[in-house]
Amino acid sequence: MRFTRSLFAATLAGFGIFSVLAGGVGCGGGKSAPASAMQSKTTGRMRLAINWPPRTDTRLIPALTESINISVHAGEPTEIVGRAIAARPATGTQSVSDFIDLPVGEVRIEVNATPAANGTSMSRLAVGSATATVRAGETAEANIVMNSTIARLAVSPEHSRLRMAITYPQSLRVENAAGEIVLTLPENITRQSDNEAVVTIDAAGTLTPRSPGTARITIREIESGVQTSYSVEVL
Repeated sequence: MRFTRSLFAATLAGFGIFSVLAGGVGCGGGKSAPASAMQSKTTGRMRLAINWPPRTDTRLIPALTESINISVHAGEPTEIVGRAIAARPATGTQSVSDFIDLPVGEVRIEVNATPAANGTSMSRLAVGSATATVRAGETAEANIVMNSTIARLAVSPEHSRLRMAITYPQSLRVENAAGEIVLTLPENITRQSDNEAVVTIDAAGTLTPRSPGTARITIREIESGVQTSYSVEVL
């Protein structure tokens, strides 16, 4: 079997390194296939390994973090295709979560840190997301490198022309200088339209056209002061 590797990195300050291995070793029916079985052409597998650092406070993630809720999203419209809770280990520094029968293609990994070991706390200490590509018969490796600083904000997709009676959701990627993802607190992100008579933007990043015209959208991470802005036109 031929293996290819693609590397991406994302930052969850204060946790450790996440290693994602995504490969086509899943099998239909919710079970994993043995190594000698024929690879599925429509499903794959992902392993998310979390290396936890010592319990010290960091700039973005407090030491009281006890678990990470993980959800894997795929498809259009997006649906959740995998869930897991990674509890901070009582001994050792690593916890591992396996996902099987994932659809082949790009998946988005969303994580949020909680103070409860079983992940049931409603309190979210930090949130973030990353992407990986699941391929049948191949393995993609991804690392999340810790303790980086915020350098840029990237909006996706960056809508420039909007039509009335349609809402436009967007996702935000917070990156360090190397393009690695940094998790940040939701309340540290502000979003603003300079002309709300034309278009508004809510706390989740969804644009809502109000009337024809132009406006400028500004998104800012208040802890670092990093921001991005772009113009939109409502037709």
